[in-house]
Amino acid sequence: MVKYRITIALFLSLLQADCLRAQDIHFSVFDMSPLTLNPAHTGNMLGDRRFSNSYRNQWKAIGKPLQTFAAAYDQRLYFLPGNVGAGIIFINDQSGGIDLIENKIMLSAAAKFYKGVNSLSLGAQIGYCTKFISLGDVTFPEQYNRDIGQFDTRLNNGETQFGIRQSYADVNAGILFNHPTANGNVQLGTAVFHLNQPDDSFLGNGDGLKMRYAMNAQLIHRFNGKWYIRPSLLLMTLQKAQDLMVNALGGIALPNNELGVKRTWFGVAVRTGINRNGDAAIPMAGLEFKFFEVAMAYDVNFSELQVATNNRGAFELSFIYTGRSTSIDNRMIPCDRF
Repeated sequence: MVKYRITIALFLSLLQADCLRAQDIHFSVFDMSPLTLNPAHTGNMLGDRRFSNSYRNQWKAIGKPLQTFAAAYDQRLYFLPGNVGAGIIFINDQSGGIDLIENKIMLSAAAKFYKGVNSLSLGAQIGYCTKFISLGDVTFPEQYNRDIGQFDTRLNNGETQFGIRQSYADVNAGILFNHPTANGNVQLGTAVFHLNQPDDSFLGNGDGLKMRYAMNAQLIHRFNGKWYIRPSLLLMTLQKAQDLMVNALGGIALPNNELGVKRTWFGVAVRTGINRNGDAAIPMAGLEFKFFEVAMAYDVNFSELQVATNNRGAFELSFIYTGRSTSIDNRMIPCDRF
C-alpha cells in the first residue's frame, strides 16, 4: 500500500506543476558521460575519437522505473586550425509510470586554448528535443464510471487543453579549465543548460524551461606512479533545487599484464543537497583495458523514500571507447652535426 501511495504522490507532483516536465537527466558516474556533463569536454580526450554510452535504471522498487540512456560520439578535427573537437549526442529519458518520454539529439563542439601547461576549453551544443506523454492506464476524475463503480479509460478525460507532444530547440554552453601537476591533474568546469529557455510545456502557456547550472571539479593525484586517488564533485542547480554529488575514488595502475588491463578503480559517492537531506550512498567501480573503460554504480537510497524502496535506488552502467591518437607531438631530439 505504501508503494502505491508514493507512486500516486509522484504522479500528482508532476500534474500539479504549472506545466508538466521531465527532470534533467543525471548520472552517478558523471565523468563517464562527458558530453552531457559539459559541452567543453567535446574532443577533450587522449585519442582521435571517443564513443560513450551510459544507462541508468531508477526506482524499480516502486513501480515502472525511470530509465535514461545517453550515447555520444566525438572526435578531434585535425584538419582545422587549433584544437577543435566536434560530436553528437542522443538522449532517451523515460519517466516512469506515466510514460513521459523525451528524445533529444544535440550537436556539440569545443575549442581548446593553451597558456603554458594550462588549457581552457570553450564548448557549445545545439539540438532538438521531442517529448510526449502516454497516459496509458492513467485515469482522471471525469473518467469515474458510477455504473460500474470504478474508473473507465474509455471515457473522455475532459482535459481539452492538455497536449501529449511538445518539441523545441535547446542550447547549452560550457567552460573547462585544466591544470597538470607534477603528480596528476586538476580540472574545473562550469556549464549552463537551456540557455534559450525553450517552451517545453504541454499546456502551451509559454513558460520557458529554466536554465540549469552545473559546476564540477576533479583532482587526480598519483602515488609512486601506481596508486592514485580521484576525488571529485558536481553541483547542479535549477532555480531553488540543488543536486550535489561528492565522489571519493581510488585506483591502481596495472601495466604490462596479459589481459591488457591498464587500471582499475573503486570508491563511493554521496548524493545530497545544500539545503535538503541526503538522498543516496553510491558504491562504484571501474576497469580500463586497452581502449575501453567500463563502470558500474548502484544508488543505495537512504532518504525518506526508503520506506518504499527498501534502500533500492538506481543501477547504472557506463562504457567508453577511446581510439588511438594519431597526432604527432613536436619534440626536440638532440643529434650530432656532420
